[in-house]
Amino acid sequence: MDVTEHTTARGPAARRGLSLVEAAVVLAVLAITAALAIPALGAMASRSRLAAEVNALAGALALARSQAARHNRVVVICRSEDAATCAETGDGWPAWVVFADTDGDRRLGPGETPLHAHRVGPHVHLGYRGFPRSRYLAFQPTGFSHRNGTFTLCTSGPDPERRAVIVNWAGRVRLARTGPGGRPLRCPPPPPAG
Repeated sequence: MDVTEHTTARGPAARRGLSLVEAAVVLAVLAITAALAIPALGAMASRSRLAAEVNALAGALALARSQAARHNRVVVICRSEDAATCAETGDGWPAWVVFADTDGDRRLGPGETPLHAHRVGPHVHLGYRGFPRSRYLAFQPTGFSHRNGTFTLCTSGPDPERRAVIVNWAGRVRLARTGPGGRPLRCPPPPPAG
């Protein structure tokens, strides 16, 4: 007769699972970690979207300035509603278009091809304040803009992140977190719902 000896494991190797209390503690720790991490991840995503739009705008301004100097022509960046045409009215800049202004009217017209167009993301609002007030910024063949202006970008929400892309009369671009004199930046109005 074949007799097989059975032994019972004792100690840590004997336990293969968690007790109900241990499982509850692990779930509580995970819940607390998630509660702390989710808002931080949301804020990080918001800052990332804002940084992407700031970089896109700074790149578009650099493109406009370099194309004006390289090809000895006026290049305009204008406010747009649809990222295809220049808009004369409305608040904020939901999109922009960069084009060579061959006829000098500061509007994208027949025969003028866009060099670059961009639609601002849904969680970022963009506004422009220039002197004189305008819906466009033109770069001359010298690379000068002959106009000061501040593009303000803000995230959505009750406590928005704010950044400024500032263009001086010489066409140079710089980034800032505050307005003139260290004052807080004023966010543009959000686009109308619909």
